Amino acid sequence: MKYPNLLSPAKLGPIETKNRFVMTAMATGTAAADGSPTDTTVAYYRERAKGVGLIITGGVQIGRHTPAGKGYCFMNSDSYIEAYRRLTDAVHAEGTPIILQIVHPGPRSHVPGPAATPSGIPAFPHQQAYELSKDEIHELIEDFINAARRAKEAGFDGVEFHGAHNYLIHSFLSPHFNQRTDEYGGSFENRFRFLKEIFEGAREVVGPDFPLLARISADEYLPDGHSLDDGIRIAQELEKLGAVAIDLSVGGASNGRSHTIEPMTYAEGWRKHLAKAVKKMVNIPVFATTVIRHPEYAEQLLADGYMDLVASGRSTLADPYWVQKTAEGREAEIRNCISCCRCIESFAEGQVVCSINPQCVPAPEKEIVKDGNGRKAVVAGGGPAGLEAARVLGERGFSVTLFEKRACLGGQMEYASHVPYKDKMLWFIDWQARELERLGVEVKLGTAPSAEDILALNPEVVIDATGAVPIVPASIPGTDLPNVKTPVDVLTGAYLPTDKHIAVIGSGLTGLETAEVLAAMGNMVKVLEMAGTIAPGGSGINAGEAKRRLNLDNVVLQTDRQLTKIEEDRIYVTNTVTGDEYVLPVDAVILSLGVKSQATLEKELEGKCRVITVGDAAKPGRIQQATETGFWAAMKA
Repeated sequence: MKYPNLLSPAKLGPIETKNRFVMTAMATGTAAADGSPTDTTVAYYRERAKGVGLIITGGVQIGRHTPAGKGYCFMNSDSYIEAYRRLTDAVHAEGTPIILQIVHPGPRSHVPGPAATPSGIPAFPHQQAYELSKDEIHELIEDFINAARRAKEAGFDGVEFHGAHNYLIHSFLSPHFNQRTDEYGGSFENRFRFLKEIFEGAREVVGPDFPLLARISADEYLPDGHSLDDGIRIAQELEKLGAVAIDLSVGGASNGRSHTIEPMTYAEGWRKHLAKAVKKMVNIPVFATTVIRHPEYAEQLLADGYMDLVASGRSTLADPYWVQKTAEGREAEIRNCISCCRCIESFAEGQVVCSINPQCVPAPEKEIVKDGNGRKAVVAGGGPAGLEAARVLGERGFSVTLFEKRACLGGQMEYASHVPYKDKMLWFIDWQARELERLGVEVKLGTAPSAEDILALNPEVVIDATGAVPIVPASIPGTDLPNVKTPVDVLTGAYLPTDKHIAVIGSGLTGLETAEVLAAMGNMVKVLEMAGTIAPGGSGINAGEAKRRLNLDNVVLQTDRQLTKIEEDRIYVTNTVTGDEYVLPVDAVILSLGVKSQATLEKELEGKCRVITVGDAAKPGRIQQATETGFWAAMKA
């Protein structure tokens, strides 16, 4: 067997798993308005149950001052039990155990008014918080206990209490958040008391054989938070209380969340040492997330004794069939998560989405039907939208020809992959390319097809995925000067300056990453943003990481600055708040002002064949929009 450790069974107390891959908790946003699981929720978990060894549900709220967002599930009433039984029955039908994660957001709550916390210390800037009374603490303990009882009655194989990431239980464990002076604060024993009383109370109502687990942060990564020594001690105390396993994570909201939900900058396995340290000190199974993306790496972690089971949530969003493909020797067909964090952002918007998997949440209308019957289709453009369209058309059974004017596939994602830590972008592009080869799609690189070239193939449908070009506004004097470039020039290596003073205009993620590349070349870089914030509308996790790195590189970030004129050795800038004007000496200017569509095929082929425009060619957007528009265009072709 190629993966003898990964594909072997494991035992967590009475729980037996068919392999050692744990799908960890991630919210789905699929709950009904009353907080109960829907048909979509059930389908989502059932698809993943076909392969993974163990499922831990997204955090289910206990009800008391806990509304944390749209679409979250609840377990604060016996009325939910039957709805959850539908879920457990569906997952068990696939031979997979399922554990209910129970959570109270505590300092991370987004309820109107102050958040309930141990000591009135919030997790977010500008957040209000208040200190729980002892009576409220006792009520919350009972809420956790009752949720555990309901989970057993609903057919779950165990419960996991979420004691990580600055949620309520973790905030009691944390010396940063817990500064109480009563029996629930101060010493380690007192800070652990809240979780201990939850465990003891739950054990009393669910009986001796029902599995209890906890998710904990091994290291809080705060100067006054708990470190690995405390993480180990928490795990040891949980073992004494009868926990059947330790689910290990790190960090929380107050350190920027990048340790907890890693963006692309983090290497696969970066925190494996923490799991190994805890595993050495307890006698129950330890599993942990640590950016596990490839089965070869997961196997190595197990073989080297870093953990007893491997765990990931985002990998199952990108590819629900990660484990089946591994077991069947189809590793090349795995769609590996690229750690873009779009799924994390989407929780606040409603139902979870994945940048690279439009079928992330199952639905009948997303099922690919093989009805192409050899009909001909042409895709113009080999970026993520065009590649996804060609893939789905190939899956449907069309005879597909894809044209790409460059010598390589990937479009804007290929450009972005030139940022050193964003090589994960190529994981998706390479996967799409392998899928096209598997499906027999003809790919013609270095070819920008004319209307005549396309019509000569007699296609039934044409997908215009020709993308977009950087915006270079003619309204700003000097944008035509030779020292004015775009991020594409930098990222492709067409412009490689050193020891220059460079202004990057625009602080979107592309602008920030371009500034990083320029700084790494030894240039003095300043980023100017017209809006009042850096990276307006961008991913908070990714932008936060970029800003920290830019600070280390001495890159200057300025907001409320509008470019008005460019000359050979200077630029003119206006403060949008005060109206003050500045002249800044520069050697070069990088315009990172976004992109504009350049689609023309629909007009050129009007009346001759059907054309569907997708991705940036239709409307500039992010990877998710590109992939989704390509997917749906191919589904409707």
